Amino acid sequence: MTEMVYGSMPSRVSEPVLPRWWRTIDKWSLTAIMVLFGIGLLLGLAASVPLATRNGLPGLCQKNFA
Repeated sequence: MTEMVYGSMPSRVSEPVLPRWWRTIDKWSLTAIMVLFGIGLLLGLAASVPLATRNGLPGLCQKNFA
């Protein structure tokens, strides 16, 4: 209804996409996602095959399921 009465807001023609995206993104959610990504990466590297081999453990599952 407001657009019908007052017209739509004029968009900035020269505004780049990245600053407009950065202004509208929820920064707390983005920070939480990046923290979770970093924790997952850290845990993935901590449980890696080279680390297990260095500690004298089998690198991958060695069970015979047949």
